[in-house]
Amino acid sequence: MKRAKESASRAALRKSLKRLSKDELIDIIFQQQDQIDLLQQQVAMLTKRVDELEKRLARYENPHTPPSQQQDDADKSSSKTSKKGRRPGGVVGHKGATRPIADPDETMEVVAEHCPNCNGTHFELTETEERIIEDIIPARHKVTRFIISHYECSCGHQFHGVHRDLPQKGRMGVHLMVAVAALKYQLRGVHRKIENFLRYLHNFHITHRTVANLLSRIAAVCRDAYWQLFMQLRASPFIYMDETGFKVQGEKWWLWLFRTANTVFVVIHPSRGKKILEDLFGKVPELAGVCDGWRAYQMFPNIQRCWAHLLRIVDDAAKASAAAEEFAARIHECFNLLKDALAEKLDEGQRWAQRHYLDDYLAAIIDEYQDVKELQNVIGYITNAREAWFTCLVYPGMQPTNNLAEQAVREHVIVKRIIGTFRSTSGPREYQYLASLLATWKLQGKNMFEELENLIRNQLCLKIA
Repeated sequence: MKRAKESASRAALRKSLKRLSKDELIDIIFQQQDQIDLLQQQVAMLTKRVDELEKRLARYENPHTPPSQQQDDADKSSSKTSKKGRRPGGVVGHKGATRPIADPDETMEVVAEHCPNCNGTHFELTETEERIIEDIIPARHKVTRFIISHYECSCGHQFHGVHRDLPQKGRMGVHLMVAVAALKYQLRGVHRKIENFLRYLHNFHITHRTVANLLSRIAAVCRDAYWQLFMQLRASPFIYMDETGFKVQGEKWWLWLFRTANTVFVVIHPSRGKKILEDLFGKVPELAGVCDGWRAYQMFPNIQRCWAHLLRIVDDAAKASAAAEEFAARIHECFNLLKDALAEKLDEGQRWAQRHYLDDYLAAIIDEYQDVKELQNVIGYITNAREAWFTCLVYPGMQPTNNLAEQAVREHVIVKRIIGTFRSTSGPREYQYLASLLATWKLQGKNMFEELENLIRNQLCLKIA
């Protein structure tokens, strides 16, 4: 039916064109050509725009993007539709969790003096009920005068008394320093917002410039502890490593993060090359490293390449063909064998035997699929690190992925998005001191602000120069 209508339309058009003169037909041809040229320009412009958008999209949706940052529209819609039809509230049968009732610090009687209905005063007490309310007491600006006694010993030495709440320089107290550090590093507050917060909540007036100076003093206190932390890190048998771009005065620097099971060490440096690694760990590091495929890490003699990166890459390649899909399944099978081996309690000899077995197993997979055209990039990615996929088997406690380092980096990525850039070269140095110590204390299950308070007291109040 549709073809019949098209044929009739063409016949009518042909009939009408036969009635036109030669000049009229030429005019129509030129008009059509102008329209074709215009459409071709629009197609070229739209094609260029599509290419630009695909390049931008590739930054967020590619096999090198962590899963936490990947979510397409289908995922979003499915997450929404999956909740449809479900009544709000907890799952049926879930016991829930109730906050334990704290012991009261004081008891207050709540009584009535008159009836709210008739305003009368002739009424009787029928019962009482008890409720527990938890609240926080608003902190206030406190000013303390210290009378400091100075002495001269019979040995000729002159000295003065010290107090745990009295910094030997400056007018800002310990609790204020800790509060400013908490607002900056835990709540990610910028200096002007910290200034406003202290003014409105505590009636404490401070300029954003003073906030910056205070943070510099706190960072100076943390410097020695920061390098002590590095010595602990360097003594570890292996570390997890990652890096991300970070701007300093508008120029691109790099935030390097090194992590163990209970330490986090941050360095911000202009270079992404191996020079910074050599400065920290020597030209031939004694410890092993878990990392992604960045070439600077190849200076480590013993490396465990991240399997999470590899699996994302093979899953992306699996879309190309049936052979690529089979290859991806084989790589996943190899990873499952690795996880099974890690779960077993093996002695050192057995761990090395498992490593050699899995090395051969992976090599056999590569040999089987090495002629598949669409897998050349993936196979090259694997073979470039042929000896680095099963290192975790010979280092007890080492994980086969770099997730620990990548998780720790996320906090700094959020900070980067908030501040945009450090506005001085001292900013990144101060940031790395405090960020490393706070993250380490948190990882160790300590109250990081109590630890910072103790450090400030010992260094600024109780330490006699």
